[in-house]
Amino acid sequence: VSVAHCPASNMKLCVGKAIRYEAMKRAGVNFTLATDGAASNNNLDMLEEMKFAALLQKFHHSNPTLLKAEEVFEAATLNGAKAFGIKSGVIKEGYEADIVLVDLAKPYMQPEHSLIANLVYAASSGCVDTVIVKGEVVVEGGVFRSEEEELKIIEKANEVAKRLTGSA
Repeated sequence: VSVAHCPASNMKLCVGKAIRYEAMKRAGVNFTLATDGAASNNNLDMLEEMKFAALLQKFHHSNPTLLKAEEVFEAATLNGAKAFGIKSGVIKEGYEADIVLVDLAKPYMQPEHSLIANLVYAASSGCVDTVIVKGEVVVEGGVFRSEEEELKIIEKANEVAKRLTGSA
């Protein structure tokens, strides 16, 4: 069983609140993170979603040790891939070459005490330098390599949004 938690959307809409992560963990639930949709999340920033998930757990349960950075990172990467039955979310032979490279030289990514903690608590989409999907570089230097590809993605997102909301 997999559960997707969308903390930014839950907080914005005042629904769902904080999940019972520790109980799910004990029950062996595959805990994942998601951004929900633009209408209830706005920026769809998975790096930001990791931070919200970790902070919401700690605040809601008054326990700063809940949902460690490593657990949040795994929920956003490997566990999401597991939920969909795809071989991704980890750099490993036989898995999809889906990789995000982050610019660690950004001031807000300092100091470098813990890479995973920095990714969870300090990173945002602004520090993404390169995105590789199935071995193909699609974002380099923070920009799409193909303007045509970027426009196709935007067009498709708007098309799906119209279909979901019923607006023509």
